[in-house]
Amino acid sequence: MEKTKELFHLNVRRLVDKDGRDLQAIADSCGISMSMLSQLKAGSTGYSAKTVENLCNGLKCNPAELFYSPDDLFESKSDLILSIQARLTTLNHDELSLIVTIIDDLVVGRPLNLKTTVAK
Repeated sequence: MEKTKELFHLNVRRLVDKDGRDLQAIADSCGISMSMLSQLKAGSTGYSAKTVENLCNGLKCNPAELFYSPDDLFESKSDLILSIQARLTTLNHDELSLIVTIIDDLVVGRPLNLKTTVAK
């Protein structure tokens, strides 16, 4: 159980740091206080199922990303597809359209130019 707690706090830290937004913006999108987010990052507080749900919504991740080592998350292509699918459910219509454009470019072998794609 202790390893699960350690991984949770490590992964909160990793996902928050990777997110790029300031702590207040992340806390707001997660529906928790900045103080709580800081405590979760530091490993100085526990968490509830509701906190996990809020973090997943705000950080656009799935619960597995909070409890497993990053090296263990994507052991197979199907695991990776399921992870992508979970993230897609958080996107709006315009964001999904952009993803479809990117996938289409990749499938047909067009060079991927994210600056052009994002500007569309």
